[in-house]
Parts: sequence; C-alpha cells; structure tokens
Amino acid sequence: MAKHSGQFKKGDSRIGTKPKGALHHRTKFLAALKASSSSEKEFIQKILEQAEKGSSAALNIAATRLWKESRSTLPLVELPETDSKQAAAEAIIQAMLSGQLPSDHAVSMMATLRAGAELVEVAEILERLKELEIK
Repeated sequence: MAKHSGQFKKGDSRIGTKPKGALHHRTKFLAALKASSSSEKEFIQKILEQAEKGSSAALNIAATRLWKESRSTLPLVELPETDSKQAAAEAIIQAMLSGQLPSDHAVSMMATLRAGAELVEVAEILERLKELEIK
C-alpha cells in the first residue's frame, strides 16, 4: 500500500474515502436482514440473535433502539403555572440538578422556553409598531 503525503492531489478530493455510492456496513447488514425476514417481528428477532452472537453492528442497532425507547418513557416534569419565564427556567434547572430530568431534556426545554419568549417579544414589538403607525 502506497503511503499518502497527507495532501490532496489537484482535482482529487476523495483520496482514502469509500467509492461514491458505496453503502455503509451497517446499511448493508440491515438490508441483508430485512431481505431475509418476512415480518418486522422476525427482523427484530434476527437483529437480537446477531447481537447475542457478538455482531457489533447488531449490538449497536439494538442498543440505539433500546436507548431511544427508554428516553421516551422518562417521567414528565411538571413546571409551575406562571407567566414568569425566569420561574419556569429555574424549575427546569432545579429538576435537572435533582436528577428528575436528564440534561439533554433540560437543554431542549430551555430552548423551547426561549423560543416561546422570543415569539412573545416579536408579537409585542409588532403591536407597538402598529400603534406608532396609527399615531
């Protein structure tokens, strides 16, 4: 195997990469299992069997699937009924610090809270502009 200088040759930006259109090994693995399965249940069973045999692709697929399901079943955190965005943000932070809410969920909730606050702000600015135009 020839050593590469570390620099691309003019006009050749794909040195050392997979050929255009080539599929990832995980995609090939899933396609093969799907082709040999007659139902979704059988497909899942085959993935689990391959995972038990030590297939890293199957283990990754199974773990990813289980992680997504476990995250979607997390308990909901109730926020106080208040118009204060600061109180809601503090409740989210407190829930995260106490372990009731995973940090990624807290970040998502804070982003949603911020987006809502920005929408209210824009609506208020538009209302003020309308009032100024009337005068």
